[in-house]
Amino acid sequence: MTARSVLSRLVGDNHDVVGNRDFQIVLIAGIVTPLGTSLVSPILDSLRDPFSVSATEVGLMITAFTAPGIVLIVLGGFLADTYGRKPVLSVGLLLFGTSGVLIAFTESFGIALALRFLQGAGLSGITPVLITIVGDLFSGERETTAQGMRFGVSGLLSAVFPVFAGILVVVAWQYPFYLYGLSIPLAGLSYLFLSESRTPSTDDQESTSSGSVPLEYVVELSRQCLKTHVFSFLVARFTPVFVYIGFLTYVSIVVVELVGGTPRDAGIIVGIVNFVYALTAIQAGRINSMISGHTITLVGANSLLCLGFLVVLYTPSVLVAALGAILIGVGFGFILSLYRSIISKLASVQYRGGLVGAGEAVGRVGATFAPVFLGGVITLAEPIFGFQDAIRYSLGGSAVAFTVIGCLSVLVMIATSPEKL
Repeated sequence: MTARSVLSRLVGDNHDVVGNRDFQIVLIAGIVTPLGTSLVSPILDSLRDPFSVSATEVGLMITAFTAPGIVLIVLGGFLADTYGRKPVLSVGLLLFGTSGVLIAFTESFGIALALRFLQGAGLSGITPVLITIVGDLFSGERETTAQGMRFGVSGLLSAVFPVFAGILVVVAWQYPFYLYGLSIPLAGLSYLFLSESRTPSTDDQESTSSGSVPLEYVVELSRQCLKTHVFSFLVARFTPVFVYIGFLTYVSIVVVELVGGTPRDAGIIVGIVNFVYALTAIQAGRINSMISGHTITLVGANSLLCLGFLVVLYTPSVLVAALGAILIGVGFGFILSLYRSIISKLASVQYRGGLVGAGEAVGRVGATFAPVFLGGVITLAEPIFGFQDAIRYSLGGSAVAFTVIGCLSVLVMIATSPEKL
């Protein structure tokens, strides 16, 4: 059986997208994007002692990482539209890797949070650019397949990193952070070999230097975002990220404190999620082409994500938690690959990077808001229910509520879209 036939079986008729050299570089560069949260998630409980912080405070390691993306990820899209995709991607990879490695050299929680903030700023120049490049290279079902492959490959390769992190943190808490150094050589690879998929025009450069385009750009981008179907999409993009980051923030505490597992077990749970969502994302284009429209797929995927989280929260054992992790992986794999395909269809090429950035920024709002909101709810609930039940009730109730909002937003998006999505 040839490699081509294997790819055809995995992803369908559009498997030939992998033959594009620029797409191959996108696949390689994208392996670091999930590591910002999934690498830290299984070791958060183990970081409480070296940094002398509580269970709710250690969640700020997630918040500090996701917060800069709320603003900077839109800026990253604008810079990619204005100056080109390649330089923004290369700088983002370099900043992401360098800041992540430096965390291993401090025991100050404040400095660690600052470095996580810089790392999040670096990611703001990676994710929207990778999505935009795929949108530049392909269209239609080929783009859906390519986005799923990009997300899937990064998930497959990153599935092992949380497991490594859970093992390494037992030896020394600093060791997992060295893994972020992988993105430094990837920055050089992208800069040297990636073709520029959008060459800025002279008009773009002149108007940008004069200061007129940024205002026009922001006004038009804001107008696009306020359209009913786009706004509904942005809400639908927010809610699953909230649920997923809630899982990543508290999975180590749930596994270690509630189930009686180890950091390695937490790493395995996160690794299972990454592995399953990778396989699911690769198949997203093929499966969605068999279903009329996105409604059934997206509502079902959001429901699976929520159900899996509830299984992990109320699990009697690590083995049952692994089953919940499979459901989370299936749900989140479909959600992100399809949403990232949909958003690239909502704007013309000159605003594509910015709108993709806006979608990713909304995701970062959800990721930033989740640890803070959930930490506050748990703090209020703990005196009433006790630590363990406060964790379960707060996370479970929030997951259900935000999933309902997300599913309703999907229905509004589909109903009001001027084009079939």
